[in-house]
Amino acid sequence: MKPAGLTRQTVGSVLAAVALFGAMAASAWHLWPEARANALAMQPLAQVRAWQAPRAPAPEITAWLQTRAALARALNASPHNAELQEAMAYLYLSAAFRPGQGTLLQVAYLRQALLHLEVAIQSRPMVPSAWANRALALHRLLELQPGASEVPQWRASLWQAFDRGLAFGQREQGVQRTLGTVAFAHWSQLSRARVEAVQHMLAQATPRQQQALAALAQAHRVSLEP
Repeated sequence: MKPAGLTRQTVGSVLAAVALFGAMAASAWHLWPEARANALAMQPLAQVRAWQAPRAPAPEITAWLQTRAALARALNASPHNAELQEAMAYLYLSAAFRPGQGTLLQVAYLRQALLHLEVAIQSRPMVPSAWANRALALHRLLELQPGASEVPQWRASLWQAFDRGLAFGQREQGVQRTLGTVAFAHWSQLSRARVEAVQHMLAQATPRQQQALAALAQAHRVSLEP
């Protein structure tokens, strides 16, 4: 007795199941790096957010090194993850602004932060914190290396980043403070349009934030009176 042959309906069902399994496998293969990166990043991202909180203490060197290593492992799994890239940039910025750092080390940290911010911005071009931090890093590089060959490029990139950060995040407190730091340091050089944009940003701030920004302006000997 011959075995029964497969019907067209059975063959069609088998082929559909194979195709579905293949699609699921391909999807899982594509999503696996991102899922692994998310798992690896949970703890270091939580630590970075804690350091970013208002009045949080500066990172201690041991915790900073551990967090950087953990973020690096997550980035190896998902190198284009904008959130991870921005978190790594924050680590290098915080190290660059740590008191007592030598100029060469500060410059190295700032340049590394800019590399991570570039990737973050390419992935998410409308996130204001990345633009604001890019402006801050370039501002500090200009202070540290005023005679560098990259100065014209840095200056143009600084104001591009400043304008983007202001356009996308003028209501965000962290962005307001970062852009305020840059603006007040260059106040005498600002165009009238940028001065008005900063004043508009100040008007969007909460009363407590306005006090903090006014104190920051005063530290830079900037009068915010119209």
